[in-house]
Amino acid sequence: MPPGLTLYKRALSADSLAEFGAGKGGLRAAVGYAYRGSAFNSLGTLRYVNGSLAGNKPELSGNLSAEYRQPVWAVRGGVDTRTLLSDPGSFTAQAALGGTAYIGERFGVGAWGRVLTQPSTGTTQAGYGLEASVRALPGTWLTAGYNLAGFEGIGNQYTKKGAYVRLDLTVDETIGGVK
Repeated sequence: MPPGLTLYKRALSADSLAEFGAGKGGLRAAVGYAYRGSAFNSLGTLRYVNGSLAGNKPELSGNLSAEYRQPVWAVRGGVDTRTLLSDPGSFTAQAALGGTAYIGERFGVGAWGRVLTQPSTGTTQAGYGLEASVRALPGTWLTAGYNLAGFEGIGNQYTKKGAYVRLDLTVDETIGGVK
């Protein structure tokens, strides 16, 4: 590991931003965590935004994601939530579950499904798709996929119907062959 680089198995974070003056007044605050184990990894955040930083629509959002990886397969899951604090009926949640089977050290094929729901309206939408990955370099995967059914979602996942390309990078203490 390069000198000065320290990687933690567990981390907590917090940040905030305030905006004020000349007709502006807003606050954004977030807390988060990360966990990295040999087979299990997880990330989560909780965010609060109000005032001018939220377009005067106070919002609370959160996300949680996890992955369990073995040498020949991996399974991932997550949930994203969002609610406008001035409209309790706006609570929306999106859940995802997916998996990849690795064929040798260079290729992978996967499938995933997502569900978006807004309980107050009784609205639920589902999406699902297939993808294939190739390891371009150590720790670097290029993935092409197609969402067979999709929807306009929340969070940072590909939810719309159609094709997509994704670049996944793994950066850890094993980069450069040093552990």
